[in-house]
Amino acid sequence: MGEQIGEQPDVLHEAVELAHGCEAIPDPIVARRPAFLANRRLDVAKLRDALAARDFTTVQTIGHNCKGTGAGYGFPEITSIGSAIESAARAQDVEKMSQSIAQFDLCIADVLRP
Repeated sequence: MGEQIGEQPDVLHEAVELAHGCEAIPDPIVARRPAFLANRRLDVAKLRDALAARDFTTVQTIGHNCKGTGAGYGFPEITSIGSAIESAARAQDVEKMSQSIAQFDLCIADVLRP
């Protein structure tokens, strides 16, 4: 997923504190959640750029990675949306990819909302 984010704004830390299932996630993972969420914000932009370029491989890869990591960080909705993005990219369904990317963007914004 490339670029990593170092220091995170306080809103990311607050979102992590308020996120569902926080108590079930091991402390080392909880500590990494702000960077995880910041990187998902970057993924939204990457997904939009890849979709505009009809780079279905990149869309599929990002979707696959989100599917594989979301629930582990306590965000099952990211896993679910990642799966939808991956499937849509595999089928080269531009409309479904666009809808799923928009849903992903809303999901990340909702988690980060103070």
